[in-house]
Amino acid sequence: GTLLDHSGTGSFGIRSNNGINFSCSTSAGETAMQIIKNHSVRLYQNNTSDASSVLRFETSGIGATVYGQLDTTQLTVSGVSTFTGAIDANGSLDVDGHTELDNVNVAGVTTFKDDVQFHGVAGITSISFDKSDNSLKFIDNAIAKFGSDGGLQIYHTGSSSFIQQTT
Repeated sequence: GTLLDHSGTGSFGIRSNNGINFSCSTSAGETAMQIIKNHSVRLYQNNTSDASSVLRFETSGIGATVYGQLDTTQLTVSGVSTFTGAIDANGSLDVDGHTELDNVNVAGVTTFKDDVQFHGVAGITSISFDKSDNSLKFIDNAIAKFGSDGGLQIYHTGSSSFIQQTT
């Protein structure tokens, strides 16, 4: 094979006015990398017997795009990240700070180590667990229902308290 080897003290450069293409076949049909003037750098992958290449990585004016699957053993992201589609986390997830989740389905044990708030129809906290005095608190007219049909109800209107059987 042919090897380009530079061991001098100065830099080694390849220059083109129109971009540079690197290919991986004798027919020059399998593109491996393209350096496109005033545009991007593209990396391709080919593991088939035909001469087609699949774009896998491309730089842009705002960063880079990975096409296909990205496998990494550790990923650190700073700043805001937006994900579209499903995210499948097969391990522990440690979130520090405030987190807003639109729809949560928990299969397994859930542990809360601080106050917990439950918001009612009006968007205000209707029920809360207060860690400081180890109590479950209901605002006026929030009803605790017991039984499969909710037949036993306990609530407070602000001036009166009720324990009633409704079925």
